[in-house]
Amino acid sequence: MSPFEFFFTTEEMYPYLDDAKRDGLLSLLPLSRAARIRSPRKVEDRARRLAAEVALRRVLREAGESYAHLEIAYTPTGKPYFRARPDLSFSLSHAAGMACVALVRAAGVAPRVGTDIEEIVSGDAFARRCRAADRFFSPSFMEELARTAESEKPRVFTRLWCLTEAAGKATGEGSSDFREADRLIALGESREVSYPLDSHGIRYASATVLLPPSEDSPV
Repeated sequence: MSPFEFFFTTEEMYPYLDDAKRDGLLSLLPLSRAARIRSPRKVEDRARRLAAEVALRRVLREAGESYAHLEIAYTPTGKPYFRARPDLSFSLSHAAGMACVALVRAAGVAPRVGTDIEEIVSGDAFARRCRAADRFFSPSFMEELARTAESEKPRVFTRLWCLTEAAGKATGEGSSDFREADRLIALGESREVSYPLDSHGIRYASATVLLPPSEDSPV
């Protein structure tokens, strides 16, 4: 892939559980973005979406870009992108109490990007996730999980899940590309982050997948 700049940040959702603070921030957003954040029924889901929006604004500032001068549009499959800015691509994710944003900028057309963040769980919650692994993981990911010691499986499973989700988000095709994640990653590159316990006692893993630009896609 051609040279590019990569930016990544996270944001906790907990401050945005407060109705007054959340409504104050939403009043500053474009109506379409505010409506999208308000749409979930649960306040926790609205807080997570707002945390992702705050993270997006921060990462744009870090990149020297103006949020006010960018228009977010969506592909037919729901992947967001900046209209009329092929040199920028971004991806959002949120889970439990954390949101994250990955942003890529290139001199020409930016690589496609997908990011995912997930809580590392154990016990019954982990067992439920594992039951879905063979439907979504690539064969090589299943082999890696099988070789992993039991004590490490929750962490490794979550890492592989993040890579799988991120690959599907990078292509914009979601779950239809999940079992191809390892092949897709080989075409580009991946970046991974493992988080320590945060202030609320939750562990997270995150992965970002970057793929060469697509000729038939705006992102």
